[in-house]
Amino acid sequence: RNAKGKPLKPTTVRQWSGLIEKRLLPAFGNRPAAKITRAEVREFLEAVAKEAPVLSLRVLECMRRIYTFALSREKVTTTPFLGLRASEIAAPAMRQRWLTHDELKAIVQALDDPAMGVSDVRSFILLILLTAARHEEVLSAPWSEFDLTARRWRISVARHKGGRGHEIPLSTWAVDVLVELRARHPGATYI
Repeated sequence: RNAKGKPLKPTTVRQWSGLIEKRLLPAFGNRPAAKITRAEVREFLEAVAKEAPVLSLRVLECMRRIYTFALSREKVTTTPFLGLRASEIAAPAMRQRWLTHDELKAIVQALDDPAMGVSDVRSFILLILLTAARHEEVLSAPWSEFDLTARRWRISVARHKGGRGHEIPLSTWAVDVLVELRARHPGATYI
């Protein structure tokens, strides 16, 4: 469950399962959780941070949740994370990169190349560019969220990353892409 007590999203469960399998088990094996020290955790996380800073923060969050759960079930009496700050391990990466006008133009030209043809991949990329939505929101968007006449997309509270829901105005081009998608997949539940 997340910090608010809600079930974790399937993508988070998959990501954390991978972290446990590929990072935590090789590093700590079958050692009892109560025997793992703060120094070991810090050293492990700092090593991960040298390789991939953002990954180290995800590993830290995953480990903290495991220990919080273990504490709640009285499997451990303390946690090696007391006093350990994420900022001491790695600075969170700021997402400061955006596509330049020339890069956007090159992508659109490539997508409009006759060799590309009309495809779901082309539609997917165009919808991300035209709506600035997250790729997961586009990939799992049901048709019920779209009002093509009013030219808007209402992402439901349940699917929105922030848990608030979100409304995206649709340009004429975005509506054209959606109409094209619907024509290729009539009766589909998802775009």
